[in-house]
Amino acid sequence: MLFFRQEILWFFVQMLLSLQHVHSKQILHRDLKTQNILLDKKKKAVKVGDFGISKVLLSKSKAYTVRFLAARVTVADGEIINIH
Repeated sequence: MLFFRQEILWFFVQMLLSLQHVHSKQILHRDLKTQNILLDKKKKAVKVGDFGISKVLLSKSKAYTVRFLAARVTVADGEIINIH
C-alpha cells in the first residue's frame, strides 16, 4: 500500500501527538515498533497498540533505555563470543 507524502506526515503527527498524550499521563510504552503502530487509511487515523509491557511512572523521574542483546547472543567480558 502506497501513501502520499501528506498522508505520511498526517500519520506521523498523529503518532507523535498520541505519544505526547501517553507520556503526559506518565506512561511509558516500552515496546514502540512498526508492528504496534496501527493505521486506518479510510479514517486517516493512527493508533498505538500493545501496551503489554508499558510502565506507569510514579514520579517525574527521567526515563532511559536499557541496552540489551538478543537471547541468542553470548557475551563475555563485553565481547560477543557466540551467536546461536
